[in-house]
Amino acid sequence: FWHRDDAGVRKNIADYVKGDFKIEFIKGWDPALRALVLMLLDPSMEVRNAMTPSKVASHPFFRGFEWRRLLAGELKPPYVPVLDDEEDLTYINTSYIEHMQEQVERLTSQDPSPEAVAAFADF
Repeated sequence: FWHRDDAGVRKNIADYVKGDFKIEFIKGWDPALRALVLMLLDPSMEVRNAMTPSKVASHPFFRGFEWRRLLAGELKPPYVPVLDDEEDLTYINTSYIEHMQEQVERLTSQDPSPEAVAAFADF
């Protein structure tokens, strides 16, 4: 549902609920993973609410996954990106970075409202 601005995100979500927005999956995705994602994004609140953590964990996509070893911190990640330093943004989509920079500039260029100042008076 990503879009450059918040209104675009809301429109994409609304269009998906109406059936006018098709989710594009990466080529080669496991069919079980596609099914899981679609269940988690189902427009029906009843379907989404039925997807409890235990149901997600027992979904066919996770068949054979060792949840106990994950929780114990015993599993190694399947991929660890190589970064130049802790500020390396190589793996972050540049349009997302630009969007976030615009949001920070917009928010920091405005004086805080009296309500916001009052909310942090004792902070």
